[in-house]
Amino acid sequence: AWIYELVANERNSLDVDKFDYLMRDSRALGIGDIRMRIKRIMHNMEVHENQICFPEKVAFDIYQVFQMRYSLHKSVYTHKTARAIDCMIIDAMLKVF
Repeated sequence: AWIYELVANERNSLDVDKFDYLMRDSRALGIGDIRMRIKRIMHNMEVHENQICFPEKVAFDIYQVFQMRYSLHKSVYTHKTARAIDCMIIDAMLKVF
């Protein structure tokens, strides 16, 4: 059902969880504010045949969202320092439990 696509969209990966972390992280890192693009995408969403669809006029906005996601993954989420911190947190949690 389309309501589940809002939270976990397996068909095209555009869901509120992704929108949330992209807006939060891009703003916190000062690498570009994607809020207006996401807002435009959300305002133009439509439900057709029980699926969330997007008109062609937001195609570039959608492209920019995926470009921002790629950029964050390449430069932040998989950065060697971020990965080292993740490992330290996991090690600490394993020692506690």
